[in-house]
Amino acid sequence: MIDIQMLKEQIYPVVGAICQVHRELGPGLNEACYQEGLEFELTEQGIPFRREDTFHPSYRSKPMQAIFRLDFLCKKTL
Repeated sequence: MIDIQMLKEQIYPVVGAICQVHRELGPGLNEACYQEGLEFELTEQGIPFRREDTFHPSYRSKPMQAIFRLDFLCKKTL
């Protein structure tokens, strides 16, 4: 069963940080600007994150050689 309260505690601060960056920078900038702003905001708010994290996806429980890159991985035990 999904624990909605736990999801809110994990997701809401991250979404709030994203919204703060957009309010500050506004629309129309390139992705790198928003990423740098979000990195600053997550750090300021004490939200743990890893940037540009990579992993190998799996197919039928077998790891693939392809590499998937995440812009940010937040709130995971680092």
